[in-house]
Amino acid sequence: LLSFWDAVSVHPYRMSVPETVNEDYAKLRALIRQYKPLDKIYVPILAGEWGYSIVGSWPFTAYQQGTFLVREWLINLYNQVPVSIYYDWHDDGTSTTDPEHNFGTVQNAYYPSSNSSIKTVYEPKPAFFTAATFQQNMRGYRYTNRLITLSSSSSSSSNDDNIYDDEYALVFSNANGNMSFPGLMVVWTTATSSSPPQEKTIVKVPGYSDAGAPVQVHNMYGNVSYSLTADPTGTLSLSLTPGETYYIVPYMSNKISQLASNCLQTVPIDTITRYGKDVVVPITFVNKGTIFSNVTVSINTTYVYSSFTKSVVSPSVVIALFDGATLRTSIPAVNRDGMAYITVQVSFPDSPSSSTFLYLRTNLVMEPAPLIVNVLSPMMTSSSNNYDNNGEVTIRVDNPKGLEIAAVVNTTGGVQPSLQKISYQEGDRASRYLTYSLQSNYQTPFDITVSILDASSQQQQQGMVGYLPSTMVIQGDDFTRFPVGNTLQPDDYQVYVDGNNTIHGSA
Repeated sequence: LLSFWDAVSVHPYRMSVPETVNEDYAKLRALIRQYKPLDKIYVPILAGEWGYSIVGSWPFTAYQQGTFLVREWLINLYNQVPVSIYYDWHDDGTSTTDPEHNFGTVQNAYYPSSNSSIKTVYEPKPAFFTAATFQQNMRGYRYTNRLITLSSSSSSSSNDDNIYDDEYALVFSNANGNMSFPGLMVVWTTATSSSPPQEKTIVKVPGYSDAGAPVQVHNMYGNVSYSLTADPTGTLSLSLTPGETYYIVPYMSNKISQLASNCLQTVPIDTITRYGKDVVVPITFVNKGTIFSNVTVSINTTYVYSSFTKSVVSPSVVIALFDGATLRTSIPAVNRDGMAYITVQVSFPDSPSSSTFLYLRTNLVMEPAPLIVNVLSPMMTSSSNNYDNNGEVTIRVDNPKGLEIAAVVNTTGGVQPSLQKISYQEGDRASRYLTYSLQSNYQTPFDITVSILDASSQQQQQGMVGYLPSTMVIQGDDFTRFPVGNTLQPDDYQVYVDGNNTIHGSA
């Protein structure tokens, strides 16, 4: 189907906060990568309809609806979803109990009947104002990267300087590439409260400001909440209302914000790790406005998996940003999903005090199963009617992408126990056929497991690509007792089913 589709549209409705869609989008991207044609580089995901009601079984208030709407749009941008259709701009009815009547950003009545002096048509709900603020503030910008935040929640001092996945700092650049136009950052947390909470949360964002440089902080209704100055390391400590979005506007002279917003290109949201292969994450800078003559950059990448953490440091290099320059950080071959936290140290030779760190991230996603495993019909090969004698089963292993890969095939249960290794060279798409003898009792189920080998030839259970559980051997006949060339007569062979629904043949 993906050969004929230009995009995949979904409706990500949910009874939870918008950010929970990250996992669903990641799974959908993996499916698209697995099944899209090789000649299609990109098949986008579209959010064809998504919204929140505020009555009935929906456990949300109008205030939460207003905070969620903007976070829907932002989280879609973060997930590279180019189209977001919000449901609904306008309440479909006046019922206070029907959820379908309460998805809108404005109420249903053309003029509020409760107050005839109000001249504005369709009384706005909080979602209307947050949507308007977003559109006014974000006009002319495009998403570039998500920065890592460090939290020091006022309710838990033990959280200081820990990376928090429930906090977001998205950086945006001028869509026309105008380097003289200041960048923009939107920051929020995934907290959800039925009404504006009184307690503030401190979110620390390193790598978006020059040391000691001021920025303006606008709240989700567009008001200037306060001005803030970055600390000596360039870190902004933002005091936020949990769940609300804030727009961070730097001043023109802020080199680091210009570098982060307008020079640093988007780091891939997913980095695909191939079995047994190192992969590379490109860190690309482009200086379209030639503001910077040169910049010294070094990269330190930490890879966080479920069972271990590994760091790799790249050497420092001076790069000229006139035409664009790319540094590459290599990710070791590990057959696991995880996260890479990339620290980019930046310094300006003409302004050493402006040195800072940019903290980036990319999801490490294990490549979809590169091998396809099929079991061919198990067949009895005995030349007699004693079906307890030997038979065999054959499996076929295909490598449709022609990857260089090695795997082991393990059999247990009703087939002869075996552990066989198979391997493919780059471009090798030939099928592998493996045949196993059946055990004496053909009715014993058998298990076949195919596991990928990593670069050190150690079996990775996480790379298991084929599992045929409890497959029952099919009783059959290979007709070997009839010489080639003989013609069967109608009465030569009879098939019947016994009381146990087992098929038998006789001659």
